[in-house]
Amino acid sequence: IKGGDEPVREEILARFREVLEGEASTRADICQALLEQDTGAFEDAFSSLLMDWTKEIKFQERSTGRDEIVFAGARYIFVEGLALLRVAEMIGITTQEEYPYCPKEARAPLNTPFPDDGYPK
Repeated sequence: IKGGDEPVREEILARFREVLEGEASTRADICQALLEQDTGAFEDAFSSLLMDWTKEIKFQERSTGRDEIVFAGARYIFVEGLALLRVAEMIGITTQEEYPYCPKEARAPLNTPFPDDGYPK
């Protein structure tokens, strides 16, 4: 998204849409909004993605075959959503402070990690 040739990025998205064979795709819409740096389109597509995630979580709640370890975190934190928000912000798309499954605490700026020798003094 950041850097690279615009025609190459557009070709990748065109191939993605081609594979979809006319089916609607929230993720393709998000990619389009990111490429166009369109805040409104990103917000609409991201809201749709959050609705899809809510449906998935509700399905997983009723599923007896779910991975309990994955579900334990996924019902509160949407990692893909957090990543998309970070990318959007990196390219100048304005986002809300907080979204369902994407709490503001999980969106805090990255800090310097602990030194290699273990814990801070």
